[in-house]
Amino acid sequence: MMDAEANTGNLPEERAETAVNGTASIIVGFDGSEESKQALAWAVRLGRLTDCDVEAVTAWEFPADYGYAFSLVDWDPDVDPAREFDAAVQDLFPEEKPSRLTLSVHKGDPAQVLIDKSHGAAMLVVGTRGRGGFSSLLLGSVSSKCIHHSSCPVLVVRGTQAPFAGASADAPAGGGIAG
Repeated sequence: MMDAEANTGNLPEERAETAVNGTASIIVGFDGSEESKQALAWAVRLGRLTDCDVEAVTAWEFPADYGYAFSLVDWDPDVDPAREFDAAVQDLFPEEKPSRLTLSVHKGDPAQVLIDKSHGAAMLVVGTRGRGGFSSLLLGSVSSKCIHHSSCPVLVVRGTQAPFAGASADAPAGGGIAG
């Protein structure tokens, strides 16, 4: 028999309560692709509506150029992810960087890193596809693995529609998002 305490944080009601109290984060996969930039925009919008911090997560493993259309021999994991992130944030939020947005960089399989980060998160946001070389796929392998193995709700962002187009920035957070 499973101890009731062991499941704390896995129920949608508990996760929503944590998000409302601002103690949980929205995790967003970020690899610099256009899809991940859209996911970042959606995550920040959701973070504002739910009073959550947003943690953009970049994960890498060598060979880092597997499936890429270009070589990443000169790519530096200590410098380049932050540079790409800063450029994307400047592009998405030219007026002011969101104060509750951070970047973390991890060595490891991107899907597994995001799945691990989903434990205790309010939500995981990913783009449909990242920088992988299989552009004909509707859903990338990282997104697919996250959907199937995440410990929290997963939002997969497709296309270029702005988050909640037409909604006011001061719109109430209630209603419309369920875990």
